[in-house]
Amino acid sequence: MFPIYVRNPGTGERIYIKEFAQNFKKICSEHQEEGKASSFALIIHDFKNPQVTKVLKDDEYFNSLNEISGHNLTVFYLELTSEYKQKSKNNFVEEMNRFLFDEFEVEDKVKTPAILFFQVKNKEIIDYFFCSLKENTVEKSYLELEGLLVKVSSIMEQISPENRKNYEQIFNLIKLEIDSINTISVIKSKAGKIYKFGKIILFIEKIYSLI
Repeated sequence: MFPIYVRNPGTGERIYIKEFAQNFKKICSEHQEEGKASSFALIIHDFKNPQVTKVLKDDEYFNSLNEISGHNLTVFYLELTSEYKQKSKNNFVEEMNRFLFDEFEVEDKVKTPAILFFQVKNKEIIDYFFCSLKENTVEKSYLELEGLLVKVSSIMEQISPENRKNYEQIFNLIKLEIDSINTISVIKSKAGKIYKFGKIILFIEKIYSLI
């Protein structure tokens, strides 16, 4: 679990939205090279989604999600606190929308909360998809996030160490696994293809060679 802070008070070793937007592909590549992750996710929420914020601020919930993601998946999330003034809130939303437009070609504002799964190879985004987060209570919101991360973790546990850098194949497996729990509303690939839920057709050669 990797926090992104809304504003920079000028102290501490933290990463803020602007720095994250400028450096996130480098960060992802470093995590891959250091064995910290084989794929990535970004939890997208704002001040209108307090249930997600509360999950991430609860030590027990957070530690559980962090343990599940482990060295399989780096999960970026927004560190939101109520002290930010309205101007800071508006700037934060603008920064996040600009980041999604520039890096993922998302022209419309993403409906929050959501989780963006994406894959990086050689410091470039090679594929991604969004999952809507639909639960409104803290407990159910945690269980929804937990279920998604468990699905990814279950894929990674089956992959042998020598195959953990087969990033395209790994991400295709993640898409298929998450699609199986009826969560994906739309998958948009880097190539611009749109896959509607339940109509994903992927040709993965020698899929079990990753196990």
